[in-house]
Amino acid sequence: MPLFGLTPLPGALEAPAWAGSTHRGPCYVMAPDTRRARLHAANHFTDPLAARTESGMLPSSPWLLPALVAVGPAPDPNARPREVPDGTIMVPDDPGEPCGAVRVLRQGFGE
Repeated sequence: MPLFGLTPLPGALEAPAWAGSTHRGPCYVMAPDTRRARLHAANHFTDPLAARTESGMLPSSPWLLPALVAVGPAPDPNARPREVPDGTIMVPDDPGEPCGAVRVLRQGFGE
């Protein structure tokens, strides 16, 4: 299964959608495709305590918006742990070093 890197775009962190996210840096997601990678990140990083819109809804997740978050193959797919299940989410220990060590935030669902 592919490992995708999701990275906030330069200047995108000022967008109101980030108010509803608990994470604002790069992350890596095991998923069969980019759409599922975005969905896993959006589901995991949604802040249930975020301010609601006037209609009572949470803001749109920035992780779903191509104008705010780029998604593509992880920088170093050979560095990923083996046998990592779908839905696993990892973040770099040092956001300034995207190819460095990572920590698992959520173990995936398995197959």
